[in-house]
Amino acid sequence: TCERGQAPRLLGEELGYHAQPSFSLDGAWVLFVHHPRKGGPPGTHDAGANAQLYRVRLDGSGLEALTSSRGCKAAPHDVGGGVVMMVHLSCFGPRSIELFRVADKSVVDAALVGQEPHWPDLASDGRHMLVTRDTFESTQVLEVDWKTKRSTVLWSLPMGSENAHAAWGDGRSSVLFQRGGAVWRRRLGAKPVEEKLFEMGEPS
Repeated sequence: TCERGQAPRLLGEELGYHAQPSFSLDGAWVLFVHHPRKGGPPGTHDAGANAQLYRVRLDGSGLEALTSSRGCKAAPHDVGGGVVMMVHLSCFGPRSIELFRVADKSVVDAALVGQEPHWPDLASDGRHMLVTRDTFESTQVLEVDWKTKRSTVLWSLPMGSENAHAAWGDGRSSVLFQRGGAVWRRRLGAKPVEEKLFEMGEPS
């Protein structure tokens, strides 16, 4: 991390796999996925060295492993009430979206949404989840009812949008997402409208 006017400082450990950081809602912690073994090329890890959920304070103190179960953890996202939403995956088989309670380090609920879900985001109502899912022909943007576990395809992004991020905008009336190196907003409804908000650089 780097605050204005200060030198950058290392969060985490000197070695190992570190990925996908996000801030807690109170701004006190950084959530990320990590395994202390360094093996493998950049962005990967030794076989069987599953990435676990970690957190660390902004000053670099309090580094703590929150999970130790089999399978890699990905895309941690604080949804409030001491609960983190994340993707739980293995090298083979479906991925699940889990709600993980930090206080007792337990999974309180989970949902299967297909083979390749990415970057879940829970609406403020605590019930409706937004997630992207890769298919052979496109990347789907899904709304999942967390109570019934039923999913609805809101729309599909074109080929080349793999691993696209999407998040709720104004309540559930709009969605923010990546496409073609830019961030867009899609207003939902009977006649959806898209607008480009800003460029990010190279296509993502």
